[in-house]
Amino acid sequence: MKEDMSSMYGNGVWELVEIPVGFKPIDCKWIYKTKKDAKGKIKRFKARLVAKGYIQKEGIDYRETFSMVSSKDSFRIIMALIAHFDLELHQMDVKIAFLNGDLLEEVYMMQVEGFEVEGNEHMDCRAGVDPINKGNKLSTKQCPKNNLEKEQMKGVPYSSVVGSLMYSQVCTRPHMAFATSILRRYLSNPGYDHWITTKKALRYLRKTRDHMLVYRRVENLEVVGFTDTDFAGCTDNRKSTTGYIFMLLGGAISWKSSKQSIPVASTMEVEVITYFEAGGHAKWLRNFATELKVIDSIYKALKIYCDNSSTVSFSKSTKNTNGAKFIELKYFKIRLWVDNGDTEYEHIGTEDMFVDPLTKGLKPIDFERHVRNMGLSFSLDILG
Repeated sequence: MKEDMSSMYGNGVWELVEIPVGFKPIDCKWIYKTKKDAKGKIKRFKARLVAKGYIQKEGIDYRETFSMVSSKDSFRIIMALIAHFDLELHQMDVKIAFLNGDLLEEVYMMQVEGFEVEGNEHMDCRAGVDPINKGNKLSTKQCPKNNLEKEQMKGVPYSSVVGSLMYSQVCTRPHMAFATSILRRYLSNPGYDHWITTKKALRYLRKTRDHMLVYRRVENLEVVGFTDTDFAGCTDNRKSTTGYIFMLLGGAISWKSSKQSIPVASTMEVEVITYFEAGGHAKWLRNFATELKVIDSIYKALKIYCDNSSTVSFSKSTKNTNGAKFIELKYFKIRLWVDNGDTEYEHIGTEDMFVDPLTKGLKPIDFERHVRNMGLSFSLDILG
């Protein structure tokens, strides 16, 4: 039971809230099973927490439900091929597979008996909310396709809400940049799924309304940049997403998330394009900071970190490799910036690349960790 609860907490499955008027929380219960080995002996005891979904109402608490299971025909075909090619068969199991789904509806559940949070016993569990979850894909296929669907979306204030989201991310919410970048692509013809994702983003902002960008006094006053990409992530045209962020005094000062203008054929090329965009902005930041005459380190090359080692090598090399053959001429300017001492590109591990939320959807636990690294903190954490 403790193991299952740890998975729930670790994956941000829910948050404790006071239930709004008009909502009725559903109850939950434990399902107990024993896992046996090949000899029939008990290997381990299992406990799974489930919500009592049978009291939910279709159209309010859920819409269409589906659980993917392989057919016996598919299984037998695979087994036949394994026998034919003399392959080895490996079996695996995903412990928390059902925690990775994307819940569109707003669902409330009572706290688990025996695991109530001290001091918050009166609250209920609400499904965890993040602006864009891992695996959450939006495309033009979800746009209205006939007059009836378009008529149903007429009264939805999609443009107005997306505009409000854009204002928040431009001012103090760098981690909302990817969500708003995707949502504004469908301003001309939004569909129901786009509207559902927009409302999720609004709920996330409401949940984090007390969060703020924090800058702290440090010994080394230095502007540092981080870049990342999502290769061919757009499902409509396979274009990639650029994301970069610049930090000063432990907080974000400048950021961007946008879809690249051209589709490319390699991860190196897409990273070079991002380097070029981030490098151009770094030059502006460097010139601005130079005029202030208070950041001594700005006279050195401004460091920009990336998790693609091939792109870092490209920025420092004068030789053209096979991977650089198809890169447009203007992007070679990043080498000139390095030679002139304007920018310096360095490699960083993927796990430390906290600009990930600007290019792709993430698991809640990873998303929150990266958000904290951007310098966003809860107001009570600062005061306390």
